[in-house]
Amino acid sequence: MVKRKFGLELESFGLTGKQISDIVGTVSGGRFVDNLHTHYGDTFFDGKTWQGMRDGSIGNTGYLPDGTSVRPKSAGMYPASWSSPGTHEVVSPVLKGGKGMKDALKVVRGLNKAGAQVDISTGLHVTFGLDNARWQRMGPKKRAKTLKRLVDSYNWFGPGINSIVAPSRRGGQWAAFNDLYDSLTSKYSAVNLSKFASGGVVEFRQHQGTLDPKKVRNWVNLLDKLLNFSTNEEFKNIDFKDFNR
Repeated sequence: MVKRKFGLELESFGLTGKQISDIVGTVSGGRFVDNLHTHYGDTFFDGKTWQGMRDGSIGNTGYLPDGTSVRPKSAGMYPASWSSPGTHEVVSPVLKGGKGMKDALKVVRGLNKAGAQVDISTGLHVTFGLDNARWQRMGPKKRAKTLKRLVDSYNWFGPGINSIVAPSRRGGQWAAFNDLYDSLTSKYSAVNLSKFASGGVVEFRQHQGTLDPKKVRNWVNLLDKLLNFSTNEEFKNIDFKDFNR
């Protein structure tokens, strides 16, 4: 079970803001903020507030994440509004532990049941908080070494990770395999650390859009285990290159 703080960005299309709000309302105490007209770039709220946000990269392309053609390619789709269906990025609040995962999967199931769709343009982004008590005890050199180990570990296991995600998400402009410098300076990295200095968070961007609760849960748990291996002192003397990939 994930113990650290995390959050999700679920990209899909086909629902209205009202439908998303109703889905979020099924989560105990869940609240919804309609930001479908813009994208502030602020990822997560504390508490129980979910957001519906605009994302210009999402479009009704006619191709599933695995590249399968399901309908003629259209001219795209406008961002959803409160009353009109369209594209949407549903952003969670800060989540933690079993309760957080339960709430997240309830929203995923609700989106799926309501008829939300994913295609080759959509992604699942997972953000974790790393700025905890252990991190605060580290000096600058140790912090840099820890972040480098995280990026290098992810890259080392890249072939295995690529076998999990759809062909459309194996590298590319939205989630590239990068070194530490590029991960710190480029948002479009598989391991995105561009907000680490300001927010103490790391974002994993590689997974394709999905509304399958099992896939979401397994992906979050896998990333959490990778973070534990990369950042915990008990594993510091284990070389990730000793593992098959």
